[in-house]
Amino acid sequence: MKVVLDANVIVSAALLKRSAAFQVFKAVIEAHYLLISESTLDELRDVLYRPHLEKYFHPEDTRPSIIAAVLNNAK
Repeated sequence: MKVVLDANVIVSAALLKRSAAFQVFKAVIEAHYLLISESTLDELRDVLYRPHLEKYFHPEDTRPSIIAAVLNNAK
């Protein structure tokens, strides 16, 4: 099955490993095809670098690794 996830779902999955968002993301990358558009990828980058989320992403290289993980699992 081809699945599209909203950028906020991906961010929630990255932040909260016990969340429903994480379970959905994990299920998609394990058994389905994650589709991601350029606009969703742009939104993901924007959301990850919002100032109020800074406290959740230390060290700095955490956010690029999240983007890389999404791209590596996207079709």
